Amino acid sequence: MLAILLPAVLQPWLMAASEAHLELPDPLIRGATCEAAVVVTDTPQEVQDIDLPTVAGVEWQVTGRATNVSIVNGAISRSFTAHLSMRVSAATPVTFPPITVTLADGSTLTTAAVSASAQAANAALTGEAFAQAEFDPPIIVPGQPTALVYRIYLKQDRERAIKQPDIGPPAGTISLGEKKETNGSTTDANGGRWSVATYRWPLTVSQSGAIEVSGQQEFFRCHRDFFNRLVPTSSHHIAVKPATLTVESLPTAGRPADFAGLFGPLEVAALLERARIVSGEGTVLDLRVRGRQVELLSRPTLTLPQGLQAYAKDDPAGGANDKASGERHFRWDLVPSQPGSYTIPPFSLPYYDLTTHRYQRASSMSPVLTVLPGHTREIAVTGASQPAAAIPAAAQPSPPSLPGPLRGQVSFHPQAFTSWLCGGAALLLGLAIGALQRLALRPQRAAHRGQLLCRAVAARDPEAMLRVIEALMPALAEPAQRAAAQRLLQAAELARYGGQPLASGLEADAQLLGGRR
Repeated sequence: MLAILLPAVLQPWLMAASEAHLELPDPLIRGATCEAAVVVTDTPQEVQDIDLPTVAGVEWQVTGRATNVSIVNGAISRSFTAHLSMRVSAATPVTFPPITVTLADGSTLTTAAVSASAQAANAALTGEAFAQAEFDPPIIVPGQPTALVYRIYLKQDRERAIKQPDIGPPAGTISLGEKKETNGSTTDANGGRWSVATYRWPLTVSQSGAIEVSGQQEFFRCHRDFFNRLVPTSSHHIAVKPATLTVESLPTAGRPADFAGLFGPLEVAALLERARIVSGEGTVLDLRVRGRQVELLSRPTLTLPQGLQAYAKDDPAGGANDKASGERHFRWDLVPSQPGSYTIPPFSLPYYDLTTHRYQRASSMSPVLTVLPGHTREIAVTGASQPAAAIPAAAQPSPPSLPGPLRGQVSFHPQAFTSWLCGGAALLLGLAIGALQRLALRPQRAAHRGQLLCRAVAARDPEAMLRVIEALMPALAEPAQRAAAQRLLQAAELARYGGQPLASGLEADAQLLGGRR
């Protein structure tokens, strides 16, 4: 029963660890045949089929498949790559829908939808190398996010490589995240193949003006040594096509006096920890601001109706106030002085809308705090009290008189009987535990490895075959038995790691080893 339920329990976990994604060439050249790939990582099964959907303006097909099996510290991981030949003729942006990947057991994986725009072949791809920088977008205002995109092209007619990009974010820029690197291929106007390394740095600028990126890029002509490693033969340099970032000043017309440099979209919400309290209690007001560069925002001014006092609380460190989360929290302790209904005025924060290029405001709702009257209770004590010494001695109760002992009668003592009963039970329990320990520590009889091997071959289980053969190999002295073990081992490895079915005729070799213990 366990053997039936275990695969069903583990299957969702194994599928959750697997992932399939589509890798497109960067950039995607219109009208040229490019290489793409569907990559499946951590797959528990062999990939049986790749279903490429029909996409208008796209011709693509699977041209090759490759499976990579690696063993690290006894853990086996498998990855699969389906190489695609792709030709895009559409001039508009293309959306590649999810691709269905079917595994050998019938389960499926799907890739995420990907959108890309094909562009004309780069006429600057001449010679053996080319490098260019650009900003995306190239025109911003102070504080607006942009990205420095640096691409290095190397012609693939011979081995060429780079060690690192010689261009990076210039001085005066503010980093907004980590560098991202991707690798792909493209074609030139004559159909020649080029490799492309793309580096992207997210950043922004705090001051208006123009920033230029230029320089030289080093690359190497290489050859491969005996171990198929790239070895630099000669060093060369090419000029990088420069890029300019224009930072325009924020408009002064219509700029609010309380503008703090926030950009849209911006969300503002005011929430009460408890909206109904009793007089004498308090609650917490939480202001949540979500948007770009909210770390620049100072604590807003809080205006409250009469009868309500506010005390600012320390902003929570990390978590929701982390820079990467894009969210800030401001909190106040609210203490009412009398019962009633209190309406908290809305918070209104200005921001610059990058779409309309105008200043806008984001406002919160107005939460209502209801304070109920509290309940009081007084305890009244009437009458006079006397000290204990004033009570006459005669008024104190006399000690009770006990009857004499009953002689000649047998009395039952339950405490002594219970003690004997518990002692006997403890003795029996100790004897049972000792017997169980002797059974558990008794050496078990070794399994008959030859019979296990025959059963594994009959069940066509390559993983079980590998375990038994590896255990048998050190004890095999006869050449015929060692040769049979080698044949079984090779067949099991090809089936387990190479994805090939088990060969026929293995039963004879298994019978030859069936007598080994």
